[in-house]
Amino acid sequence: MGVGSASVRLLRHGKRPEVVQDIDSRAFTLSEARGLVRDLMTPNPSYRSTVTQISCIVGRTDSGCSVVKKERSTACLNQEYSRLASRYDTRWSRYIEVTTDVTIRHIGPLSRENVLDVGCGTGALLGQIRRKYPNAKLAGIDISTDMLEMAGRRLGRSVELKQGQAESLPYTDAEFDVVVSTSVFHLIRNPHLALTEIRRVLKPHGRVIITGWCDDYLACKVCDLYLRLINRGHFRAYGQTRCRKMMTDAGFGEVRTDSFRMSWIWGFMTAQGLRTRP
Repeated sequence: MGVGSASVRLLRHGKRPEVVQDIDSRAFTLSEARGLVRDLMTPNPSYRSTVTQISCIVGRTDSGCSVVKKERSTACLNQEYSRLASRYDTRWSRYIEVTTDVTIRHIGPLSRENVLDVGCGTGALLGQIRRKYPNAKLAGIDISTDMLEMAGRRLGRSVELKQGQAESLPYTDAEFDVVVSTSVFHLIRNPHLALTEIRRVLKPHGRVIITGWCDDYLACKVCDLYLRLINRGHFRAYGQTRCRKMMTDAGFGEVRTDSFRMSWIWGFMTAQGLRTRP
């Protein structure tokens, strides 16, 4: 495969088009570049942004259009979040507060249900659930041992914490009543497999609640694009329509989503579904 480069130019229109930002990378394949441009150029009436045109130039070589494939390994993800673990709660305090509060509201009342947090990080969501529903039986899984260490300090031994990946959950079938996840799915390499695993560990009529980035918002879409270019730990964000389809394809019923903003750049959605079939 030949080597090329990809660049994205964001333009603000007026009497004289103004370049807002140029993003250059030698870090992903031609098919990925085409997919990014196709996503970005799709009209969406919900956009509230002055960025009105996006163009992409994909470099060519004598052997054809191609670029170096971006290495997206779990090792990179583990390394990144291990580095951030000690300051994660402080650096992203507002982000954590908003996403965990929204997720808690969607969970609804709990008594003695078994609850799993996929991508539990430092345990912020589990800590809130425990304070609000002290009789719930809680468990968490995360890829980063350093994040789990922080979670252990916060939660103590009353919450079962394991290291692992969303695509291969180390739990038995039909073990949980509720599975939650916040700010994780934009990092998961195989979301279909992760959703299938979540469905497997849910009891019949068990619920999943996922809060994450929503690229229906243009600013979030552009941020997602930028991170896909420069951050090997990042994978991609999704819009509500695609999220609902992924959940339905994974076997969930009564799927619904709603979106909200935290700031001009951060757009989120919460998706819910039930394990309605055996």
